[in-house]
Amino acid sequence: MSSKVPVSLICEVVPVKKVVPRDPRFDTLCGAFNEKENQEREVERLEHKEQKKQEERAMQIQLLREGKRPQFQKPVEKRLLELVDQYKELKKNGKLKKHIEKHRKKVMLKDKKKMREHNQIVLGES
Repeated sequence: MSSKVPVSLICEVVPVKKVVPRDPRFDTLCGAFNEKENQEREVERLEHKEQKKQEERAMQIQLLREGKRPQFQKPVEKRLLELVDQYKELKKNGKLKKHIEKHRKKVMLKDKKKMREHNQIVLGES
């Protein structure tokens, strides 16, 4: 005699909701998508970047004309100046606080993940 109980014919099965993929371009919940506006913003950003390069070249040429050696910035210094410009722009638009909060959360999650991995390694070896 088996201890297994047969399933009744009238079985109540909980239905699983079907996951429908959402495309943010056509979804009203994601807000309005304006491709032209995005393109204009991207063009403006690229023009700003190109202008910075031209200013740097002009400065190098000016130093050469004065008879001095040109001083090239290190990549770290360039990155730091870009970061300063980015924060100035965010502050001007009033989005600095939100950006810093997002960055803080991102770093916190990375730290948690590293700690988890470290704990697994330490506990796994012991």
